[in-house]
Amino acid sequence: MDNIKAGGSAPEKEKSGEAIMCAYISISCEYVGEGEDEGKRLKVTGSGALYDSIPSFINVLKKPFGINSETWRLSGIDDQTAKKINGKLCWISGNRILVYRTNPIIKKKYLVDQYFAVNNWLTREEFNQALNQTRELIGEGGV
Repeated sequence: MDNIKAGGSAPEKEKSGEAIMCAYISISCEYVGEGEDEGKRLKVTGSGALYDSIPSFINVLKKPFGINSETWRLSGIDDQTAKKINGKLCWISGNRILVYRTNPIIKKKYLVDQYFAVNNWLTREEFNQALNQTRELIGEGGV
């Protein structure tokens, strides 16, 4: 986790699917909609390392300075939680979602949106606490 740096570009030509990220969470306000939907809302992003397979994760463990950083808009985190974890390094798991539309005239698909749908998250402090409790449990005689 110490080698994770915030930053990185938005992914290009990624595929949809499950993934985990070790990322810094940041929030900002964005203006959305017109009419009834008009207003400001929090935009939550995660910036850090994304792993879409076990082999890619193991390779980074072997060579921790070869981490590619990406930035994804996060979905599935409520405003209260987003404010709580803002600026923190977190492990997040979920799915990369790519939304395509097809141009009816030329019959070509094009990307209209991409985001990371978060299922679970764990801050660095929570991660360290879990490791400490596991170590204490094992030290007390195991499971």
